[in-house]
Amino acid sequence: MKRELQLLSISKDKARLEEECDNLKDEVIGLKEESSSVQSLKGFTQRIADTERKAQLACKERDIAKKEFKGMREELSTRLNSNETMEIIREKEVQILGLLEEGEKLSK
Repeated sequence: MKRELQLLSISKDKARLEEECDNLKDEVIGLKEESSSVQSLKGFTQRIADTERKAQLACKERDIAKKEFKGMREELSTRLNSNETMEIIREKEVQILGLLEEGEKLSK
């Protein structure tokens, strides 16, 4: 009788341990899936960080290009003004030469 009670007790313990083992296996599977999700999330986060760095670099390049464009536009407008100034100087030189010739004629 004592042996039967021990056998019954051991059988109950075995059943409990098997159930616990099954629960732990399910938990391990769940943790592996969660780990896989975490790895995917880390990869996604890394791609986002890379994209943000590329976007920041593109913004810096855009700002530099804007500054260069502005400088070129100012330089171009200055050159146009210089060309206009040179034209005015040429016209004034022609007027001066004309006045000098007229002055020489009058002095003779």
